[in-house]
Amino acid sequence: MRVLAIDTLMQGCCVGCYDSEAGQSFSIMKEIERGHAEVLVPMIDDLLRKVRWRYADIDLIGVTTGPGAFTSLRIGLSTVKALSLSLDKPAIGVSSFDLIYALYGKEYNGNICILLETKRGDYYMALYSSNGEVIKAGVCDETQLLSDLEEHNTSCVIGDAVERFQEECGYNCEFLILKTIDIERFSLWLAQEDSSIFTDSKLEPLYLREADISQPKKKLRKLKVL
Repeated sequence: MRVLAIDTLMQGCCVGCYDSEAGQSFSIMKEIERGHAEVLVPMIDDLLRKVRWRYADIDLIGVTTGPGAFTSLRIGLSTVKALSLSLDKPAIGVSSFDLIYALYGKEYNGNICILLETKRGDYYMALYSSNGEVIKAGVCDETQLLSDLEEHNTSCVIGDAVERFQEECGYNCEFLILKTIDIERFSLWLAQEDSSIFTDSKLEPLYLREADISQPKKKLRKLKVL
């Protein structure tokens, strides 16, 4: 199986691939906060040239579905939808919470918290029990977050908001700072997972709050009807 994996969230834009027959994985990553629309497809082209694949050689495409920045999230999903339709190849979406827990959370004992940036004063968070069940997920401020971590005796906090959390809040546990997803591990995980778990996986964004809509400050001109 040849798998292409894409992540446009957290603090970068990443594409990776894994060839199960050759047992090889490759990736390209750029740390960017905006401009994903300009770089994503050229990055995919560069990666396929590097591994000498044609687009038709891809068997499965995977992408993260959020939570995250509205624009970069939509760019990743729309690109994967377009590739899936044009190539007639299956594509799946995986929440960043579930993916991070699958790739990193199982390495720690006890309850795990995935903590992602909102670029505001609050956090995207998901608490997982030691057996991988979601205890709680949503948007929370630091007061609520600390309360949840203490209530559930959380042993490790993982994500790209960990540095900010450590600076602002006092909580004693293990920490793992992630700037981006390990995209090669993502592609390997996709190839190794039982395909039946992807049956209900939709290419839909995971939004934990409504989109920001601001009214223009400039007064609208009124047209006079003659």
